Amino acid sequence: MSGCVKAYKISTGEIETLGCAAVILEVRISGNFVVWREGPANLTKVMLFDLAWLGTSNGAIEIAGPTPPTYGVDIGDRFAVFSHRDGIQQDIGIYDLVTGLLNT
Repeated sequence: MSGCVKAYKISTGEIETLGCAAVILEVRISGNFVVWREGPANLTKVMLFDLAWLGTSNGAIEIAGPTPPTYGVDIGDRFAVFSHRDGIQQDIGIYDLVTGLLNT
């Protein structure tokens, strides 16, 4: 692995790895959620980690991709959004952080 997403707890200096991959792109955080894209070109997927999972056996979950590949991930209070390309068409995907539902 050449890249990892890590959480650093300032009060204790503790570091926990949220995810690792050969390619990590566009790490974003909002509230308790961290999202990023990972994977090689044309096979990128969107990963999600809830900071409430720190110290548990829960790992990051894949919420989109790698087919079709994803682009331009961002996150807000309620939604993680990204784009994905299927052929020549580019669409927006929305993952609801409250319900866990994906709309593409």
